[in-house]
Amino acid sequence: MGFRDFRDFNLAMLGNQAWRFLTKPNSLVSKVYKARYFLNKNYLDSSAGHNPSFVWRSIWEAGDVVKVGVRWVVGSGEMINILGQPWLLDDHNPFITSDSPALANNKVSSIMSMEHRGWDDEILKDLFNDRDQECIRSVPY
Repeated sequence: MGFRDFRDFNLAMLGNQAWRFLTKPNSLVSKVYKARYFLNKNYLDSSAGHNPSFVWRSIWEAGDVVKVGVRWVVGSGEMINILGQPWLLDDHNPFITSDSPALANNKVSSIMSMEHRGWDDEILKDLFNDRDQECIRSVPY
């Protein structure tokens, strides 16, 4: 990998484990950590928790590295929260910046139009700012 700094190498290895929590949720390690530290959430929404182990605290702190590069593939959108999860194709800010209360606790699938197999333009115009509308429309459906 060519790391000259041991701290960077360590963060890369911890980030790799965090990536496995996201991509292999049925592995034994993922199930154990999920049961203990992020039972009703995913790794990206987890917290350090009360009295965390040294290993979990280390993996959790590497989450900032993972969050910079991770993106959801939208697909049906049933598993992705509109707010707080990186699903837009913007390299600088993959998160929704609109702050409408109607967006809270809703999934990406709720802004899709099943009839036209695309995004629901009326919902986009009503709830999202111009930047978000443009970013959403650029996401493949």
